[in-house]
Amino acid sequence: MPERNRKQRTCAEYSAPPLPVEIVPPPANGLDYLRDLQPVLQPLALLGLVLIFTVFMLIKRFDLRHRLLRLVGLGQINIMTQALDDTAQRVSR
Repeated sequence: MPERNRKQRTCAEYSAPPLPVEIVPPPANGLDYLRDLQPVLQPLALLGLVLIFTVFMLIKRFDLRHRLLRLVGLGQINIMTQALDDTAQRVSR
């Protein structure tokens, strides 16, 4: 067999049995646990935001009512006030 340099050697000349390979997943960290809890955390976060906005709306309800009257009423404040009062009474029943 003629003398070959390193680059010209074939795989047959290096016939070693294949090595068994085991794929090991990396160890779990804190973010992996949060990804697992994501289906539970998303609705809870949405519920928290809704509760926060509801509390602020209830605290400032008269201010919001007056702003809505000014925005929608535009000259019909008396009629809008009566309509909102009537709606509030019907909803509270």
